[in-house]
Amino acid sequence: MKLLLILGLFLSQSVWATKDIHEGLLRVKAGDKDLRFSGYFDGYYAHDFSNPVNGGDDLEESWNESCGEIGGCSSNEAGRQYTSNPLYDRQFGVGYGFFQVDFEHKDVGFRLAYHFGDIVQKMYLEETERLKDIREASASFRLSDNLKLEAGLMPSIFGFETFINKENMHATRSYMNDFAPDFEAGLRLYWTKSEHEVVKFQITNGWQVYRDKNKEKALGLAYVYDRPKEFLFNWGTFFGDESLTGVKTSYRFYNNIFAKIHLHDKWILAPVLDLGWQQELTSKKKPWTPWQSYGVSLRYALTTKLGLAVRYDRTDDPYTIIPELKTKSPNGWNSNGYTLTYEYLYNSSATFRLEGRYVKSRDAIFKTDDEDEFSDEDSFILSSLAYSF
Repeated sequence: MKLLLILGLFLSQSVWATKDIHEGLLRVKAGDKDLRFSGYFDGYYAHDFSNPVNGGDDLEESWNESCGEIGGCSSNEAGRQYTSNPLYDRQFGVGYGFFQVDFEHKDVGFRLAYHFGDIVQKMYLEETERLKDIREASASFRLSDNLKLEAGLMPSIFGFETFINKENMHATRSYMNDFAPDFEAGLRLYWTKSEHEVVKFQITNGWQVYRDKNKEKALGLAYVYDRPKEFLFNWGTFFGDESLTGVKTSYRFYNNIFAKIHLHDKWILAPVLDLGWQQELTSKKKPWTPWQSYGVSLRYALTTKLGLAVRYDRTDDPYTIIPELKTKSPNGWNSNGYTLTYEYLYNSSATFRLEGRYVKSRDAIFKTDDEDEFSDEDSFILSSLAYSF
């Protein structure tokens, strides 16, 4: 099924080359009813110079062996460590792909999207089998000209770099974006404040979960100011109880701020800032423990089809609040990342990228080809072909 879908994406390229990913491959109208189909595919090949130790072939088995007893660590024993893309070294792989159907009738809409790839394998590991394959299953209701309500399973409102790397400035995501909330389950309200301003408010099951673990809800708010191809500003905030079952209340407060600034016709500047705190409440109140990430991307258009982009990102999580970045280091997580991306825009549907990334950690946390040896550096090159219809 997956192979047929991938072949279909490539065979349709010549016909639908001018389509944007949000416009859809096929649009069927019947009176006031509207049916649209769209999709995305991102394939890659990566080579890690650090010769990392890849985990077992069975990702879930590796998760259970390494994390089952401590309740809530990441599957760092499977695939490349501390990342979802590229997950495997010296292998051809599918980073992410999905097929989506949208249906609209008057003021009601429904969206169903099925997804697959290494990112799904890693980021949805704790979800039930039936939910892992669902990117989105949501219904929307137009309440007025400037109010819309959405309910169901939905992509997150947080993060500058999303699963859809074609729409990002790089072929891979930085640590700060890779493990920000990527999907949510709940209710979301959109208020169109003006032509360029949207406010989003939501009540969800929690931090990147479909199935709630503690029966406590989380609140989210995002303000977006967007002038396409000129200026974008996005500020989002999250507040919720993220304690595990049987654990005392654990409140988390998170802020995600980013901008995308178009400078003349050739330059794009994108600064990103994440600030988070978590407070543990046991027999006595503990202080809020912080984590922070910040970075910037800069892209230069060599021609209308060729571009170069650089990125610097730093993540500091000394108390290992982010479960996917848990280490045995006494200093927690502290890294600086550097990325260089060459981009070829074949057309509006297909993007080819060649990328190199180097990460320097404060401590030796990356496993090497010798299981008893660790390195404070990780570096790789990656080629990626992303296609949307």
